[in-house]
Amino acid sequence: MQAQKPTELKLSQPEPFSGDTSKTKIFLQRVQTYVDINDEIYNSNKKKITFAMSFMRGGMAEAWAEMWYDDHTDDLGKLKDYGTFDAWVIDFNKAFQETDPMGSAMKDLESLRQMGEVQDYVNLFLVLMKKAKIMEYPARLHYFKIGLSRRLLERIMNVNPLPTDMEGWYKKAVEIDNQTKSMQMYMKFQNSRPSGQQQKQGQQQRKGPVYTRDPNAMDVDHMSQEECDRHIKGGLCFECHQQGHRSHDCPKKKPKNPGNTSGMRKEIQVEESKGEPSTSKVEDVEEDTTSVKRTTISDSDVSELLQELRKMQKERNDWIRKLEGLDFGSDRL
Repeated sequence: MQAQKPTELKLSQPEPFSGDTSKTKIFLQRVQTYVDINDEIYNSNKKKITFAMSFMRGGMAEAWAEMWYDDHTDDLGKLKDYGTFDAWVIDFNKAFQETDPMGSAMKDLESLRQMGEVQDYVNLFLVLMKKAKIMEYPARLHYFKIGLSRRLLERIMNVNPLPTDMEGWYKKAVEIDNQTKSMQMYMKFQNSRPSGQQQKQGQQQRKGPVYTRDPNAMDVDHMSQEECDRHIKGGLCFECHQQGHRSHDCPKKKPKNPGNTSGMRKEIQVEESKGEPSTSKVEDVEEDTTSVKRTTISDSDVSELLQELRKMQKERNDWIRKLEGLDFGSDRL
C-alpha cells in the first residue's frame, strides 16, 4: 500500500525579502519556523535552501541570490552542491547583517506615527523599543507620546490620575480609542435615523387626498329623521322644500359665505402662502375648477346618498314584513 503524502501547512509564510537589513532577522525566523513545521516535506538541505531563496525578490536580495546560484553551478548551469542549510544561513547573515540595529531602531522610533489601530501602534512600538534597547521610563514615554495621534493624546492627558507606567499608558490608549470608535458608531447610527420632524412629514405624505367641506353645502344634519323621510317620500328639495328639482340644482340656493366666491382658490392660497404663489398660478386654479371639484364632496350629496340608502332599507323592510304575512300554502297563490 502506497504511503500517504504529507500535507503542507501553509502557516506564517515569510514575506518577500528585497535586502532591507532591518528585516533580515524576521525573514530568517519565518523561514526557519516554516520549514520546521513542515519538516516532513522540507527534509533536505536542498529543499530548505530553495524554499528560502524563492522569497528573495527584487533589490540586493535578488542580485545576491543570482550570485549564489552562479557560485554553485558548473559550466553547464547545473547545480553542483547546495551545501548545508546552516552554511547558507551564515552566508546570508554576512550579506544582509544589520550594521547598527540600535541606530536603525531609534530612527524608526522618531518617525513612527499612529496611522491606524492603536493596538498595532503599540505592538510596533514595543518591537522598536526592544531593538533600540531603551529601558528608561521617561524616554519610552517621550517616544510613545510623539507617535500617538494628537486627539488621542489630549484625551489621555485629561485623565485623572494619569498612568504611572508604560503598561498603564498602553492600556489607557487602547481603552480610550475603543470608546471613541463606539461613540462614532453610535453617532453614525443616530444620524442615519430620521428626525421627529422628518417622521411627521413622512406620515403626512403617506396620507391620502384631503377632502374639504363645501362652504355652500346645505346643513341637513339639523333636520329631524321625520323631516328627512317626508322630503324623500314627497320628492322635496332640501333647500326650498319644493318639488321639481334636487337641492344642488335649487334656484333659491344661496352661498353661506357670499364674500367667498372661490372657496377652492382661498384654500389653495392658504396652503401655499409660505411660498407666495404668483397671480398666474392662482388664476390657473380658478379656471380649472372642474378638476378641483372632483376631489370635493359636498354635504348635500352625502346627505342625499344617506337618505336614498335609508329609503331603500325601509322599502326592503316593508317587503319583508309583507312576505312574512303571506300564507304560501293558501289558494290566493
